[in-house]
Amino acid sequence: MRAKQKTALLMIAARFCAAFACILFTTFSARGQEERSDFSQFQLRLNQDSALRTLADAQLRLATADFLPKVNMAGEGILGGRIEYSPDITVDNPGTYAKRDPSTAGLEVSWKLFDGFQNINNLRAAREGVSYALYASLDTRQRLYLEKAEKLLDVIRARAMLAAYNAAVEKRQEASSLAKRLLTDRVVTLSQSELAASELQRALAAQKQAIASLQTAELSYVQFSGSRLGKRVHIEVPTRKLPTSAQQAAERAQAQNPQVQMAYHLEREAEYKARAAAGRYLPTVSLVGRYSRAFDTTPQINRVDNSAILVRATVPIFDPTIGPTADIARTQALQRRWDRQDATLALGMEARKQFELFKSANAQLQDIQRQQVRAKAAVAAMRMEIEAGERTVSDLLDAQQMTVQAALALADAHYVRSVSAFRLLATMGILDLNDIGLDAVNF
Repeated sequence: MRAKQKTALLMIAARFCAAFACILFTTFSARGQEERSDFSQFQLRLNQDSALRTLADAQLRLATADFLPKVNMAGEGILGGRIEYSPDITVDNPGTYAKRDPSTAGLEVSWKLFDGFQNINNLRAAREGVSYALYASLDTRQRLYLEKAEKLLDVIRARAMLAAYNAAVEKRQEASSLAKRLLTDRVVTLSQSELAASELQRALAAQKQAIASLQTAELSYVQFSGSRLGKRVHIEVPTRKLPTSAQQAAERAQAQNPQVQMAYHLEREAEYKARAAAGRYLPTVSLVGRYSRAFDTTPQINRVDNSAILVRATVPIFDPTIGPTADIARTQALQRRWDRQDATLALGMEARKQFELFKSANAQLQDIQRQQVRAKAAVAAMRMEIEAGERTVSDLLDAQQMTVQAALALADAHYVRSVSAFRLLATMGILDLNDIGLDAVNF
């Protein structure tokens, strides 16, 4: 009986351990799945941007807090030690002097009335920092939207190229079948038939490379955005927002791009910091309210209370750090001014450049579209001429290759035109989610 009981207990313990192990395995598996979940680079950079705004708000609160009064409480308590008198005055009545306890407690409230305008300038500088963080957030979103549009266009181009290679395989199969049929009829030679079969294998290899390129582009988009694209994705360039001239593009970029506003607020922030640094040369005046209590100051006095309202003034007579600090602040303000001018000029030049690139890409796209139409017409005519014996299979293969190259060039031209358009919008600072199709790209 005891053996059966022990066996039963062991089985129960084993089941309990197995259940506990399953629970642990499930828990750690869930954690592992959370760690392996898709992580969006888009959202990560937005979180980093929000941290910048949070820091600017904290600096503004700190600058505002300097205007408030400061309250301090202090006290001293006796842990040990003794008092010795020379000559010894405790000989006649030692008990009286033994009660003495020089402990103190006090409260002080101080409020700056004048500090050389340091607090005011620091507050203004903090406000400029908040404005800078706001425009930096807008600039970050412009960059993210542009990068997401580029990755989306990469996928669209890869899909268009794969479609072109799929069509090329079909055309090569048709050419190979035609060559075999005409070989039977002795219209073409054996070498031409073998050449058609070789071109078919070459088209199949190119098709595999296009599939790999499409998978790479889709993976890059998923890693960046954290979402997958549908089978049908279409994106239109918002031509209504595009400028009509290079001069208009430059003017809009210099007026609307967040980087110009960022540089402006950085310049203002540096100027206020320079004024605050110069304010250290001036005196500081504070209003002080103080209350203190001392215990057993003398054998005859057990407690002394002291309260007062004071005006405290400090004047810097010699402080070797004030001069270098003010010089550094003035130099930084001057550098920020130059940075703003440089950013304005650079954005104007970049806007002009992007406008010309878009104009050139648009013209090239129209030329390639016309070439593709002509190449398709040439292939259709070539088949009829081969049937009549006026052309060879090699001529058909060359015409088909021209069609494939035209389709690939068309995909590249669409990509270049769209990317240049979105870069132009981002340079002008007016790119948003609606411009790249919010619903179509699963934002």
